[in-house]
Amino acid sequence: ADARALLAELGVERTHVVGHSLGGVIGVQLALDEPGTVQSLVLLEPALMGAIAKSQAGPEAAAQSQQEFREGMARVNEIFETGDRRGALQAFLETRAGGAFREVLDWLTTTGEFEQAVRDADTFLKVEMPAAYAWSFTPEEARRLSQPVLSILGVQSPERAQKVHQILRQWVPQTEELKLENAEHALPLMDPPGIAKAIAGWLA
Repeated sequence: ADARALLAELGVERTHVVGHSLGGVIGVQLALDEPGTVQSLVLLEPALMGAIAKSQAGPEAAAQSQQEFREGMARVNEIFETGDRRGALQAFLETRAGGAFREVLDWLTTTGEFEQAVRDADTFLKVEMPAAYAWSFTPEEARRLSQPVLSILGVQSPERAQKVHQILRQWVPQTEELKLENAEHALPLMDPPGIAKAIAGWLA
């Protein structure tokens, strides 16, 4: 709804939408809500596993992956409840960024973005994540996506990203694939020029 309102305020009637992780989920929902506005979707490892796991059409592996994620988030929330917002977010990054954790954390700290994330931790963990858990996405809804879709994966990304991509290809057959070298799930931080070039080439 925020994205839709921003586009309206800017007078944008049609646009290409790019989303990473939870942003990919927002992009999918925007495309479902406003199909006439979204020209195409570029999804960088969208956080679809939870919704896939809830769907009866989701494979057993999706449920297992989501269970592992829930367990990781339980640890994050335990740390958060002690008042240690910084520690909670570091734990979250470690579960999502995998082997790139230290590089990602150092980058976010250098730019000041990690401090902003610490200030926003309450919203992230108490508003955004519960909303993400509640979100649903079924094969029936997926069939409503008529836009061209590009799925970008990091070559070194964890297996869950590959599984999400495979299911996305099944549910949204027009999905094309692009793999980014030397990147994990935090790929927008690891190779912004490479991503920009790849997306621009695909859109062209």
